Amino acid sequence: MPPDDLRNTVMQRFADVEIIIPPPKTAVAGPEAETTPTARDLDVLAIKAHGRMAWQKSTGYNQRARVETQMGRWKSVIGERLRSRTLDNQRTECRIGVSVLNKMTSLGRPTFERIS
Repeated sequence: MPPDDLRNTVMQRFADVEIIIPPPKTAVAGPEAETTPTARDLDVLAIKAHGRMAWQKSTGYNQRARVETQMGRWKSVIGERLRSRTLDNQRTECRIGVSVLNKMTSLGRPTFERIS
């Protein structure tokens, strides 16, 4: 599915969701970008003007990496599937798993110091 079709489909289903899809490195703005730019055109123009890293920071795209890291932790610590069979027990299992991951995250990351 092309990015514009994906954006339109998501916007039709969820009107209040901000969609952040990075355009490919070779993307160019559409022919109507100067008069009626689409969200994709705005992203392409922002990347062209300020660079991809600045676009990622301004849109919050880097948050995706944190979420992916947490999902990786969930799968390695908790497991890939729920063990409970009933919905109430699955909810409890998820709450316990989330509290474990939140505790791990609250402990922080290691700090590094140069010693030479």
